[in-house]
Amino acid sequence: MKKNGFLLSLFIALLFGLTIQSCGDDDEEFVATDSTFANFSTWSLDAVEQGTDNAVLGAAHGGSDSSIVRNIYFKDGVDPEDGEYAVGSVIVKHMTNAASNPADSLLVNAYFGMVKRGADFDATAGNWEYFILAENGAIAEDADGNSERGDSSYKACGSCHAAASSSDYIFSK
Repeated sequence: MKKNGFLLSLFIALLFGLTIQSCGDDDEEFVATDSTFANFSTWSLDAVEQGTDNAVLGAAHGGSDSSIVRNIYFKDGVDPEDGEYAVGSVIVKHMTNAASNPADSLLVNAYFGMVKRGADFDATAGNWEYFILAENGAIAEDADGNSERGDSSYKACGSCHAAASSSDYIFSK
């Protein structure tokens, strides 16, 4: 009888432990560093968009500039599963346009990133974190030395990306 009670207790403890472990998956968090975006130009180039797109972008990301080219890279070619990207998904958008005088450098050469952070970082907006990046993929800093990163309220990123909430806040895939 004691043996059966012990086995039952062991089974309940094991079941409880597995339940707690599976619930812990919702708490998974990925915090990006400069190395997260390193070598982004070698990632899967999953979308190239050119020209105006006022309906979706407005003035953001050069949406009203017909000369802008937007290359959108997905780390490891990640795709959504059941309509949602996994925690740790990383996307970089590189925007360029050719200068009117070929001797000039590019007029626009901007880099933006998104990371699916998870752990209820910004649960009402898909748990995405938004970034401004340097050309080498490092997280840019403002004049005060603060990292150029934040939740959906950062630089009004979320106000535009909310229009793509049905595709986990991503327009291009």
